[in-house]
Formats: sequence, structure tokens, C-alpha cells
Amino acid sequence: MEIREGDLLFVRSGHKKLDQMIAQSTGQNSYIHVALVTQIEPEIWVIHASMPDGCLTETLTDFLVKRKGLVDLYRINARGNNISRAVVRAQDNLNRPYNYSFLPNDEGLYCSELITEAFKGQNIFKLNPLEFGGPKEQDYWTKYYAKLGMDLPQGVYGSSPNSLVKSPQLHFIGELSD
Repeated sequence: MEIREGDLLFVRSGHKKLDQMIAQSTGQNSYIHVALVTQIEPEIWVIHASMPDGCLTETLTDFLVKRKGLVDLYRINARGNNISRAVVRAQDNLNRPYNYSFLPNDEGLYCSELITEAFKGQNIFKLNPLEFGGPKEQDYWTKYYAKLGMDLPQGVYGSSPNSLVKSPQLHFIGELSD
């Protein structure tokens, strides 16, 4: 399977509590993380934002091993979109901290926020109100935000891997394995 610069890697839910709450809270798809392919020669590299490291790059091999092969490859319709500019914008965010609040204007970035920032202005992704699922999931998120000293944010716009994958500009290429 050919992997190209600008491709997106969506990680399916594993069995960690946070993974399950993200997947259950944000939609029917079970994606809990997303990364961007930034380089394909001589080795494939990806950039993503993850806890606790923030925005970083790593080889595709390392990325896949850490995610136990739960990764799907998607490609953006490049017609009218500037993939190279998006890759540079993503790289400009390297070393930013992780955004634990998932709120805009926080110091860092979370995974799908990094992707929406990279492709900002290209009409690929739209922000939606953050979703916190049903009562079980909302209870989890209420406790999560309480640990941050915050109330559960309502009506705040943001993104999630599940909201990004719904873009009509993306198409599924295949499943990657470690």
C-alpha cells in the first residue's frame, strides 16, 4: 500500500479507559487518535500530538508498534488543497505541549486540533461542538475536567478524530499493521 506525504493515520480504540471514553463520546466511529504523514523518504515519519509529550515526530514503524496495529490510512483529496503547506504548518507546531483541556486557545494542541490547524483555511475540516456522550461518558468527563479545575465545557467548538474522518474530502486507503 502506497503511503504519501499528507496522509492521515486514524487510530482505532484500544482498551484503555480514556480511549473508550473518547470513542464513545465522539461518535459512531471508534477513532481515538490521528497523525499526519510528514515525510516518506528515506523513511516514513509522522507528526502528532499525544500525552504527555505534546507535538512530536516519530517513525511510522514506532507509531504503529505503539498503537498495536490499530491504524487506518486515509488520504485527502489533493485537488485544490495544499498538502505541502499543511505539512509545514504541522511541523511549525513541533514541541508544543499537549492540550489536556481540548479547548481552543489553550497553550498546547491535542491530536485532531493539530490536524485542523495544519489544514486551516483549506475547507477540509470543520469544527463542531465538543461532544461528551451520554450520562456514563459525561460523568467521566465531568470528573476529568474537575481534575483540571474546570467545569465540563458546553457549546465549545473543537474537533475529534471521529469528526475529522467524516470529511467528504477524505477517503479510506486501507488498514496498516505493525
